[in-house]
Amino acid sequence: MDTVLNQINVKIVFSTLLLAMVLSAFNQFILFGIVAIICIAFLQLKIFRSDFYIKIVALIIIGFLTVTSDIDDNVRLGFNIVSMATLFYFFLKLYGLKTTEYPKLPVWMILFIFLVLFSMVVSTLFSNNLIVGFVETFRQILFFFIIYIIYAFIDSDKTALLYLISIIIAGTVISIAIIYSFISSDKLFYLLATTGLVTDAGYLNNQAAAGGILAVSIPLSLTLILSPNKIFARNKNKFKIVLILEFISLLLTNSRAAISAAIISMIVISFVLKRKTFIKLFFRSLTISLGLVLIFPELMDLFLTFFRSGRVFENIRYFLWDMAFGMYGDHPIFGVGPGQFQDNMYKYLPVLYGSWEESRISLLNEVAGKNNVGIAHNFFISKLSELGVLGIITAITLPTIFFYMVIKLKNKMKINKFENYSIIVGLYGTGIGLFYRSLFEVTGLLSYGWISRDLPFWLLMVVLLKFYHTVDSKVAQ
Repeated sequence: MDTVLNQINVKIVFSTLLLAMVLSAFNQFILFGIVAIICIAFLQLKIFRSDFYIKIVALIIIGFLTVTSDIDDNVRLGFNIVSMATLFYFFLKLYGLKTTEYPKLPVWMILFIFLVLFSMVVSTLFSNNLIVGFVETFRQILFFFIIYIIYAFIDSDKTALLYLISIIIAGTVISIAIIYSFISSDKLFYLLATTGLVTDAGYLNNQAAAGGILAVSIPLSLTLILSPNKIFARNKNKFKIVLILEFISLLLTNSRAAISAAIISMIVISFVLKRKTFIKLFFRSLTISLGLVLIFPELMDLFLTFFRSGRVFENIRYFLWDMAFGMYGDHPIFGVGPGQFQDNMYKYLPVLYGSWEESRISLLNEVAGKNNVGIAHNFFISKLSELGVLGIITAITLPTIFFYMVIKLKNKMKINKFENYSIIVGLYGTGIGLFYRSLFEVTGLLSYGWISRDLPFWLLMVVLLKFYHTVDSKVAQ
């Protein structure tokens, strides 16, 4: 029987792979072909040949991160509806309506979710646009339900690792799309050669969106490379290739916040897991870099141009922050309302109408779209302006919860020599990078239920919760 099933599985994989290659030959279907090929390659690893439901959930996660509205609004909407319905169906199939059997969340996590939703409802009630406020609140509630269902499916450490692999797969898909877009574009090659500047997000219209996912997938890829886990060790070269692809594509996005976040995360992870090796490589790299700059001074100019150093003190972000603080000054308790930054921003414009600075703000506003929560370019300031005092409390509470859990868990696993200690270090380093990035970007943590932006962080959170509960149980024994 097993032999027959294996033959059927081989036929299915071969047929799907063949179809994916055919789709990849047509430009409009290339993304779907790439996704299929990468998903099959990763999910055929022995460690992930588990329950059917878990594989489907993993594929849904990959889809949430890669099938965006940049491809087509209707495709994205259709995918979301089908995926959410599938998740709810699987959940009910597994647990039924017996609420006593549902996986329990820690009390403090439930209190945090309540605080988030309460702050949004109260702020909405005192805002000028109840409809927008309640729509954003509903999206956040729906997002928390999705996260809970994903959490409920974690039945083992392998499932938790599969969730992290799903992020890496999504990052790989986006990386290939970015590199393909760059190679196939003469204009981008010309810009890089003549100005040293290039910005490419593949099929995504926003480089910050691509950068946000890569800022998570890159440190996770490094974590698996450094992990002593035998399965990952056997596939180390594959993950090295993935890491190289991801980092090249991240540089092509030219998202400085994401690049900095990824580098910070990689430094932390390498320092904790391979300290001696890291220190040696660091000083060697520093010596080589200084030597190259002394021999070829133009390399420093190229580096500064690529990262737009001349615009550090001329950034539109500073004007957006002025607007946000202006909103908070007039609405200190409840803020202007969830998702209503853009509705109020021009009331607090700190520059003259018609000026160059105003044109840049107007362009950013237009590109971002209506009620886009990412425009304030600082997670904490955005929450302060939109949700007031309760908003900044939730914004500060989130990293507090995350780092309390991950540091406590990291110390316990190190003392007791648990196998997946390196994975927790990876979550720790990635978290540091993401919260650094939140100083320059709004999305990626808690963006009113924006799945493609916030899901990577919350996958880290549910994996962390799983290991936290597991390790506590084992230590108690």
